[in-house]
Amino acid sequence: MLKKLIMISTAAITGLTFTGCAFDYTPKYYESSSYAKNTAYTGGVKTGLKDRTKPLGGVGNFTQTVEFGAAYTAAGFVAPALGLSGLASGGINLLDMLIDDGPAAGRSATFAWMPLSQASSKEEAQNKIVSHVQQAMEKTFETMGLEYSKIEHKDPSFIGFYVHNDELNCPRDVKWEKWHTDYFFRPVRTRACIVRASINMPIVAITPDVRMTNNPEEKSYRLVASQGKKNFNAIHALSPKSSTLPENQIYTEISKNLPEWMFIYLAPKTVALADGSYVGFPYLLNKGEAHFFVYPD
Repeated sequence: MLKKLIMISTAAITGLTFTGCAFDYTPKYYESSSYAKNTAYTGGVKTGLKDRTKPLGGVGNFTQTVEFGAAYTAAGFVAPALGLSGLASGGINLLDMLIDDGPAAGRSATFAWMPLSQASSKEEAQNKIVSHVQQAMEKTFETMGLEYSKIEHKDPSFIGFYVHNDELNCPRDVKWEKWHTDYFFRPVRTRACIVRASINMPIVAITPDVRMTNNPEEKSYRLVASQGKKNFNAIHALSPKSSTLPENQIYTEISKNLPEWMFIYLAPKTVALADGSYVGFPYLLNKGEAHFFVYPD
């Protein structure tokens, strides 16, 4: 039994196999994997992550397909992300990108590596991260010209707002249905337009490679994708089926307003566009810049 555990631990440390192993270690940066994959794995999205191949022939050109082109433009992807130089000419295989990822990779998440010097305790670190998220949301609403009102909640890990806009079919006279765990696992249509987040208490941990954390300090307050079976860290935009709320734009704007050491992972088919369709591929946001799960050149 001991020999088996040693073999499993060695396999987890020597390569990015992304099998969902729960060992807590400091991962290295793997040049053969995308920036998105390295960073999301470090942030706790450990099951089902896959990089995609960018075919030489350019089958299913990314910018020429309706869904991908709209998502690319509307999400603010002005320039190719890291590892995607020559994207417009090289293209990405449409069918390959639409293959479902595993359970963890199929759930959106938020994670962070807050510098240890920015808080004196885990409790203070959580409060500061919650404050960062709330301020980022409020700035986003103001930038997009959206009216909003705060959802009162006793849980200190919860931040939530109603978004009101008649043109986007975000009604003013409805309230949030009773919370349920489906909000964490798949896109759920709600009666109101809601932007909410769950930020649990971080732990103190050694900081991995600065390329994956944007934090040069030796130790961090580590906030990972999930902390136990029910404590998920995530930011979600939720809206009625009739709404045209551009969730992809909301995520991008929130990310722009968050600290550089904070990341948003968006699972495939969970981000609604203004036309009601969903972005079919996963991507990672950091300071408003999108990074994709594509093998580096």
